[in-house]
Amino acid sequence: MPASGTQISLGQLLKEAGLTLRANPAGPPRPVSRDLVYNTALLFMIMLQMGRKRSHDSNHLALNSIVAKFSHFACKHPQVVAEYEEWYIRRYRKSDRMMLLWHGQPKGYLSDTVFEKTVHFLCVLGYMKQQGKDLLLPCSEDSEAQAWLTTIHEKALFLGERKLLDRLRKYQVTQIALGVD
Repeated sequence: MPASGTQISLGQLLKEAGLTLRANPAGPPRPVSRDLVYNTALLFMIMLQMGRKRSHDSNHLALNSIVAKFSHFACKHPQVVAEYEEWYIRRYRKSDRMMLLWHGQPKGYLSDTVFEKTVHFLCVLGYMKQQGKDLLLPCSEDSEAQAWLTTIHEKALFLGERKLLDRLRKYQVTQIALGVD
């Protein structure tokens, strides 16, 4: 981390992480929310922070794809996390019986295709698998996802997204709670 008041350029951070900055001055900038590298890093963080080992398969972390998709969307829209937290806290109060399912949640994440395209790309490369409703990610120390996460932590990247995932992890985000079958 640079000392307080020291500026470090995006190019320097990328270079230290072994990445190359490419720009197309002839066209409009591509939003980071559509960037494959950003979405891959985000998906790996979600899987590694929220995924669970199954009793019959200790080689993979598993996470329901709807929960992963919601978490992916929530990291890009931080207000959704605050709204989910509020709903989670209030859902079992006698005065709020109608709140057992989070019907007030934004459904926009369901139609966002960036998540599916990122998952498909990673499955084609063999970095991830999809089995039924679950996403599976190899969890060995030498996996591609673990290498990404190590770099993310060493370079202190995606701090905002990591904090949001920590907040989401406190609450039980499930497909049923999201009101999606």
